[in-house]
Amino acid sequence: MVDESTDSDQTGSHAHAVPEPDRASPQRSPNRLFRGCLVLIVAVIVSMAGIWMLFVRIDASLHPQAGPADRAYARQVAQEAADHLGHSPLVTSAPSASSEAATPSDISAHVSISLKDGTSVQEAADLLASTHEAALHTKDGTRKITLTVSMSWTLSGTSIAADFDASRATTDIISTTTRDLTPVGEARTVRQGGSSLLGIDYGEVGSPPASLASPSGSRTWKSFTMAGWQVTSTSNETRQFATPPMEQVIAAATQTSATGSITFEADPGSMSVTGLATDDGGLAPEAAAPVVHALSDCHAAGLTELSLNTTTGHDGPWRTLVCQGRTWTPKNDGVKGQQEAAILNKAAEL
Repeated sequence: MVDESTDSDQTGSHAHAVPEPDRASPQRSPNRLFRGCLVLIVAVIVSMAGIWMLFVRIDASLHPQAGPADRAYARQVAQEAADHLGHSPLVTSAPSASSEAATPSDISAHVSISLKDGTSVQEAADLLASTHEAALHTKDGTRKITLTVSMSWTLSGTSIAADFDASRATTDIISTTTRDLTPVGEARTVRQGGSSLLGIDYGEVGSPPASLASPSGSRTWKSFTMAGWQVTSTSNETRQFATPPMEQVIAAATQTSATGSITFEADPGSMSVTGLATDDGGLAPEAAAPVVHALSDCHAAGLTELSLNTTTGHDGPWRTLVCQGRTWTPKNDGVKGQQEAAILNKAAEL
């Protein structure tokens, strides 16, 4: 007879037996977590590297850098221009050549020379045109590069030291150079370098220069001093200058002050006068009225705005008039507008 109690006890002991813990589990879990984090970190690094390489490629395509071939190309053009100029009997100095290549589309060559004093404007323009032909024209077409020639000499009492663009078509080179040098013989200096505007200085004069309003070939400012007043006129993008009655304006300004400055901007047609006499309350209508009266027809003067101030270097508020139709009106409201209206009323009495 089978001992049922024994079997029952054994069966019960097996049924209620507590399984031993898996001692390997606590060790495997951290390892799995570590490996998972490591894979994630590597994936992030690889992704960031890919994004960076993509950014570098996009930036390189948008902002390509000049390579050795570009720099060699620029040097070749500069040297060919220098060689051509060095054989001209008009050139009195050894040509100094330089070049620069920032990007494949921004390559430039530059040559500096001195010309014989007395070299005519036409001779200088023709020399620039022939340099363009020698350095930029090939059997395959015209080279795409900025070629600048710095020339210095004295002609008819005018000291010239300026950069001239020899990159354009020969007809454009000749016409631009001729217009730029129109003031020669009347101006004291002609100066220009780098990206600055061409500067024409007439010095001290007894009457407005005849070439003051002559169109220029480049963006230009022209300056002179007359009766103690410094006058500067700047051309617009089409190289045109403002044409106000300069002599009348200066005569009107000298009625109230012995010195000052007048600035004309052809674009947008503005005129600024600094240095008008003042009283303790600021710009007196009596001081500004003569200038406004001299420019009573603002449309005929080619002006859209007239700004007036007191003594030179004064930081006080400007009084500004705007041209409507053919007459001036106050630009501002409030107290400033009332002061501008007072100037107009005083000018109407003259």
